[in-house]
Amino acid sequence: MITPIATKQKKRPDKKQIEFVGKLMDVVRRIHNSSTQKEFRRKMSLYLDYYKNNYWDSDSEEFKTDSGEDSEISINLLFSTIATIAPLLTDNRPIWYARAREPWAQQYADRLKTITDILWTDCDMDRVVLECCTDALIMRFGLFKVWFNPDGRDGDGEVTVETVDPRTFVMAPGYTDLWEAPWCGTVTSRPLSWIWQRFPDHKREVRPDKIRSDDLDENGDMRAKQDVEVCDRFATVYEVFTQDDEVIVEILKNEEDGTTEKKFTAKYPHGRYLVFVEGKKGKPVILCDKPYPYNHGKPPFVPLYDYIGPHSFEGICEADQLEGLILETNYLFRKITRHIRAWASPNFAGEENCGITPEQWKKDAPGGNKLFQLKAGKEPPRAIETPRLDSMAIDTFSSMFGLLEEISGVSEISKGRVTKKERQSASEIQSLIETSHTRTRQRVRNLEWSLKRVFRLVLELMMQFYDEEKPRNYS
Repeated sequence: MITPIATKQKKRPDKKQIEFVGKLMDVVRRIHNSSTQKEFRRKMSLYLDYYKNNYWDSDSEEFKTDSGEDSEISINLLFSTIATIAPLLTDNRPIWYARAREPWAQQYADRLKTITDILWTDCDMDRVVLECCTDALIMRFGLFKVWFNPDGRDGDGEVTVETVDPRTFVMAPGYTDLWEAPWCGTVTSRPLSWIWQRFPDHKREVRPDKIRSDDLDENGDMRAKQDVEVCDRFATVYEVFTQDDEVIVEILKNEEDGTTEKKFTAKYPHGRYLVFVEGKKGKPVILCDKPYPYNHGKPPFVPLYDYIGPHSFEGICEADQLEGLILETNYLFRKITRHIRAWASPNFAGEENCGITPEQWKKDAPGGNKLFQLKAGKEPPRAIETPRLDSMAIDTFSSMFGLLEEISGVSEISKGRVTKKERQSASEIQSLIETSHTRTRQRVRNLEWSLKRVFRLVLELMMQFYDEEKPRNYS
């Protein structure tokens, strides 16, 4: 779930502000709707369907179900691969350390480290990390969001870590590190009830993406409705963090000699945070526009990769490598099972006027133990022999699993199965396990890199907002 960092807009926006947000919305929308981004979202949604075993619902004519009687059997190799890799990454909790720059501050750093260990449980990080790892394995990268929730812990405020759907993320093109990008954010479809609850002052201005005849009044504003009435109506919400170089000019006068000088101060020293939607006539409705509230000045997002994509922000996921192999394996498997069904339920040929009608044979023949009366001199129906399945199809199908192991790095020993029937020594098994984890070790390094950034943001937020004593459960 994506939650806005702030939910208040105290004053009405001025003309300059509306003009800036309008230009920003056009840029974000242009990049989000570019052919590259559309193809990325299409592929990631397709990979997610594969992970859910929806192989026969794709747009490809070869993989559609021909009729209700055809088998939809499939081998969900993508799920089995990811379900083997993900636990290897998330099985152990990370051990992190905070080092103070000065020796006298180390005790304070140790306390912060202890609190982050407690936050791991409070933020349900076991689940959050598993979700992010699964996203990275399926959709090229996962995304953490680290922010301070002022309403957390019964209103005392709390650091929060959650996952973001990679398909909603957008950033300035041409950057491989989102912390260096001039802007980044999310474009998310949200229920109107969700928006109204967080930004109640803008109820009448926020319009759904699909407008009905009874939605708007004579002025083009939303009619007054209860939240429950619009829980199934959606609007596109833009949440953007951007670096803004706007400055405030202050004129200072020297009381002694009467001279003046200009003092330039950054209006957004740590960045600018905006939340907006599209309103009437395509103009933006600014729900929140404020200086970025975090002193670290970094975007709240941290990516996680399965494999690094060279010179690209997007990574490489398991589905990228296995898509063709998995589809061909399922296609061959379906052909084989269809052939076996045809062999088990053959077609029959019979003489005309033999005493058995095709309708009678079709109805009564299945199941056996039936008596049919034939006319004198007529032969009973005979089965039409199904050609034998070519051994090449079986050999090709069997070889697919070896190729899958070679590409994914997920071996039999990784799945807890022995590789040969003979008894193996403990040292031999340990050696095989170490060898099978070659790919996993790099994935662990990628996870450590991401968690290091998450830990850095968490520490920054704690040092900024933990200015009062807070009760903690150390159990």
